[in-house]
Amino acid sequence: MLKNVLLLILSFFILIFNVVSASANNDFDGRYNSKFQFRMGAASVCPQTLPIEIELQITNNKIVGTMFNNGGGNTHQFCRLYHNGSIRGTIKKDGFISLKVKQNDPHSMEFSSYKIMGKLDDKLTLLSRNSRYHPPHRFSLIKRGSSKKANKVQTNDLNSNRLNKNEIICSERVGFIKYLDEYLPNSIKLTKDFIYSSNGKNIDSKHNWKVLGSNSGSYDRGMLELNGWSVYKYNLGRERDKDDTRARRLIATIQSPDSTDNPKNIIYSKCVTAADNSQNIKNDSNLSNSNLKKLCGLFTPGLELNTKTYKSLQKNLKTLGYYKGGIDGLFGKGSCKALNSYRSATMVLATPYFSKSLFDRLQRNANAEIKLADKKIYINEDASVCDKATILQNGIRRWNLDNPKAIKQVKSRGLDCNITVSNTPFTQKEAKYFLLQLTDFVSKNPSKFDLSFSSEFNKVRGITNGEWNVSLSREFEFFRIYVSKFEGFLKYLEDIRLAEKATEKKRIEQLRASISQSMAILKEWAQKNVLDEKSAQIAALESQIGMKGNQSINSLEQLLDDAQRLLAASGINDSTDGDASQLVSTACLKTDITQCSDNLICEKATIISDGIRRWNFEQPKLIQQVKSRGLDCKITIDTSPFNQQEAKYFLSQLMTFVSENPSEFGLNFATEFNKVRDIISGKWNSNLSKTFELFRGYTSEFPLFQKYLEDMRLAEVEAKQVRLEQLRETAVQDMIVLREWAQKNVLDEKAAQIASLDAKFGDKNIQTINGLEQLIAETKRLFSATGIKDTVAQNQTNEIVNSLYDPSSIYLFANISGDATNLYKNLDGEFSFEQAEGTYCASNKLDAFDYYVLQGKIFTTFNDLSKLTSRCSASADVFVVKGNEITSDTVFNVINLGKLQQVLEVPKSERDTAFDQLNFLKETIKKDVIAGDRVGYGLLKTDSKDSSICAVIDGSEQGHVDQLQQSASLLKALSYPWNGFNKITNNAEEAFKSLQRGQCSSVYGSALTLGRLYLAGESAGINMEFMPVWMSKSAVEASQKSYDATLADSANANAKLEQSIKDKEKLDEQAQQSKAELASVRQLDLREKNGLRFMVLRDELQAQVFSAVKFAFENPADEAGYIKKYLSQSFVDQSTRYSPFDGIISDIQKLAAERWEITEQRIEQADYGKAKFNGRELDAIEVELRIASKNRLVGKYSEYCQRIQVIKDDDFEMWRNFEIGNCDVTSATRKWKNASSFESLWIVEAK
Repeated sequence: MLKNVLLLILSFFILIFNVVSASANNDFDGRYNSKFQFRMGAASVCPQTLPIEIELQITNNKIVGTMFNNGGGNTHQFCRLYHNGSIRGTIKKDGFISLKVKQNDPHSMEFSSYKIMGKLDDKLTLLSRNSRYHPPHRFSLIKRGSSKKANKVQTNDLNSNRLNKNEIICSERVGFIKYLDEYLPNSIKLTKDFIYSSNGKNIDSKHNWKVLGSNSGSYDRGMLELNGWSVYKYNLGRERDKDDTRARRLIATIQSPDSTDNPKNIIYSKCVTAADNSQNIKNDSNLSNSNLKKLCGLFTPGLELNTKTYKSLQKNLKTLGYYKGGIDGLFGKGSCKALNSYRSATMVLATPYFSKSLFDRLQRNANAEIKLADKKIYINEDASVCDKATILQNGIRRWNLDNPKAIKQVKSRGLDCNITVSNTPFTQKEAKYFLLQLTDFVSKNPSKFDLSFSSEFNKVRGITNGEWNVSLSREFEFFRIYVSKFEGFLKYLEDIRLAEKATEKKRIEQLRASISQSMAILKEWAQKNVLDEKSAQIAALESQIGMKGNQSINSLEQLLDDAQRLLAASGINDSTDGDASQLVSTACLKTDITQCSDNLICEKATIISDGIRRWNFEQPKLIQQVKSRGLDCKITIDTSPFNQQEAKYFLSQLMTFVSENPSEFGLNFATEFNKVRDIISGKWNSNLSKTFELFRGYTSEFPLFQKYLEDMRLAEVEAKQVRLEQLRETAVQDMIVLREWAQKNVLDEKAAQIASLDAKFGDKNIQTINGLEQLIAETKRLFSATGIKDTVAQNQTNEIVNSLYDPSSIYLFANISGDATNLYKNLDGEFSFEQAEGTYCASNKLDAFDYYVLQGKIFTTFNDLSKLTSRCSASADVFVVKGNEITSDTVFNVINLGKLQQVLEVPKSERDTAFDQLNFLKETIKKDVIAGDRVGYGLLKTDSKDSSICAVIDGSEQGHVDQLQQSASLLKALSYPWNGFNKITNNAEEAFKSLQRGQCSSVYGSALTLGRLYLAGESAGINMEFMPVWMSKSAVEASQKSYDATLADSANANAKLEQSIKDKEKLDEQAQQSKAELASVRQLDLREKNGLRFMVLRDELQAQVFSAVKFAFENPADEAGYIKKYLSQSFVDQSTRYSPFDGIISDIQKLAAERWEITEQRIEQADYGKAKFNGRELDAIEVELRIASKNRLVGKYSEYCQRIQVIKDDDFEMWRNFEIGNCDVTSATRKWKNASSFESLWIVEAK
């Protein structure tokens, strides 16, 4: 029993707790609203704030709602997409809410709001997925019906027929105002505190109730705000209907921001007050309903009820989502239910009316819904296209250059897809490199940029000259954003970035390979010397190589340096593999200079002379590489003061240049030169020295003179080089003789001196003019000491040469002089060719068979060589010489023998053996064919010297041709050049007939065909022999198959190319049409926006022009008092005493003198826009003055036309920069527009 009592008491307390809790929770129930201006991030495409409105409904701890934003004053289409969607969530007992926002648009879902958090009675935070563009925003909610901040919601809302005291309802509206229609409801209700409207946009204001009920009076005065910037004044008053004095009505008078516009009226009628409502509505004297038809129980004043009306109602209600049935014109229960739902949802007053104005309003709402749906589809399509045309990397959105079609579609729609650039400021070096890349691109693609580019680039031009400060850095960041709109340049930068990335990857791979090679040697050494302290260093280095942080180029180069240091410290002689570091660091000069390091590029692109580093103009590719990397390579100028002799020589060079190029200098040069003129006559002192140094710096401003000096320097260098070659050649000849003498007198002490001199000859430091002259002087001394005379030395040289080479052999020499075009020795000491190509100089005594034998041997000897080109000069890579031609130390009178290295000898016996082998092959082929043991195809020739070939084949022609082409060099060596088949048949009889008639001298065919022909030839007395050439049947079939596949691929490629061209033409045509349509739409918008301003300016100018025309027609120039009358005219500038229309006046006076009569004069609008004058942007117009006239004397009509371009300066109330010329001449028009930086706001061209 006690237990039951306790349970009953506990249940009672639980019930009380739940009731209290429910009561507490229900305190949150209700409708909440918040309106605030949302400021987006600096990098956003929406510079103006977004007007966001949030509406929430809380019921039993559950929250549902919506978020709305119309884009505010922003023009970018994305601004209307952000922050629009549905809201769902819950509220806790402590008032803490957590809401999820589901955006309507997928693009908005990626970037904008997704969550709301905070306490209901405190600040809440709106969170977005991308805080860079959509930063967190704090706001407060206001409960509807609360006395704080919120609109006071009363029970007498728009759906209530019951009116309190001092309230009035008007249920019908007449009138329409563009842009404001959605703010002006169909029906309106006035209470003590508020105006309630049927569109839900309640206007919070107070009313003057003292005049309520009078014939006229003001109920409300206030302002309406449109799109965040336009403010419209409104006045809501009451008056009697002039047609029916018993009917009261309200009048809303709207005044636009432009005070010159006339007020527009919206009239509300069918008004009911509290006193009226106390009577039966049907008997209301103001609302005559006795003759009105009803629809769904509603009176329909002004609305004709028929099938057409019913179908229209059903269609519009279905568009708005209220009606689900068919459009049949039968307005039954389902249709009435849809109509009542629409009236309830749109807050139409619960009066018994559905008038013609409400019917029209329904039609407009449906049309707006259709238009909005189309717009959403287009916006969603825009977002989809932008997703395909862009990529997002590291928070930066850039063009997806792998999808050019999507980018083209973006441009045709006029989108920018929220393209951004990295917001990390560039350093000076990065900025300079960026501008160097840009200038390089502009020089190759000038048509990609407009005139505005020049102005923008000029703001950052100083960076290319080394300038840098905070202001320039800021300007550069703005400029970088500006150039991001040029997708061609972005593609160029992306290609460079990818190329640099590929180069960096290749460089890293080379360094890793070099490190691996060095480490393999070091680890092998360390295993053999484990107790050596350097083994520990090698182990430490090995561990560092695998670290993730050591995989950059700098880190790997440092590791390679460490490895090379350990190789040197360990005393390892890496003679087999060479210096890996050197291989990596210098091989790039022969293959791909983009892989070379900055230090190596600078080393090779410059030369140091007398401590001065200057450009090496003999290496233009390397200098270009330096420029592309933004390096300066520590280029210096000679700052050492000139002595008197140097200064005098400098001035003599200058005078010579000036005499040949006088036009290169101005008068100022004469003044500057006069300051140092005395130096020429021999004067010199400290003051003159200082003046000369200043003058030398001044002459650096003249680039042609600097080029002249450089040419003089290069000429001296060239003369020096010629002298060096002469000395080297003399030294080579002397050393040949001295070496021969030393070999015969090895015990003589002078032989040791010769050996020392020979070693000295190879020293790099002695390869100067002074060094070689001293060496030659030493050789002459040794000649004298050994008793060798010069003439004897020459003879001895020739004897030595003759004894070294077999006259019947053929020799192949490599050019080791250092001047070879492509040949060089690699680090392994082997010959190698740049780009696998070489040049050769050969004896004219070689026959075709010699070349055939040499060809295989040359390409076998040089395994990286694939192509040889004949060119006889000292720079040829290889020389092919017969032994009997080497009779002196000079080969072909082109190059000294001492600069060549023999790499191959082909003796006569070897050539004879090759020839014998071919003869053996011929006999073998003949024997096998006659015996029937050989399968395939060969060649049978007669004694004729002709080389025409008849083919007996049945198909696979190209396969046979390709196989014979592989033996072309052999046929040529046998004096039987292959130039294709002269005749093709499938009949051996026909081929034999052609042989007898001399139409071909040989026959190509199968073994069976050739056997028959050979035997037939013997019977006919025709001498025939087999050629040492044979093709297998499978090889012919493979060649034909490959050829057919190539043809098929080519045909497919051509078909695809042709189709691609057609598709491109269609796309280009469509793009041009789209651009033209877009330009037309934009032009209409511009003209609608600027038409009034253009008309005002035209009328103002027209008054002056017509006044000048009238004056000219009535006043001849030779009339007495003309000047005085002219100066008194309003169109004449009294300060200058001239008129801009003097040319027109002169022309009209001439027409008047010739008795022409003006029949019509008019000013036609041509163009309107903005022009610049002294840094200010002003209005500018272009019009055409057209004057039609007739002449009775000659019976003709004529039209006079002048184009007038001028700037209107409102600040100083005057016209500026007149340009007047014939309408047919457009060059002056373009010149004026360019000079005035004119930008049209009237004409849009489809570019």
